[in-house]
Amino acid sequence: MYRVYAYPAIDRPYVRFNFVAAADGAATSGGLS
Repeated sequence: MYRVYAYPAIDRPYVRFNFVAAADGAATSGGLS
């Protein structure tokens, strides 16, 4: 499982996103979706 979170073996910049959603699939931040 830790391989999923390992740094990629590339020699260039990359972006990693981490999202959390409710059981119904909705996501809000400060009351905005």
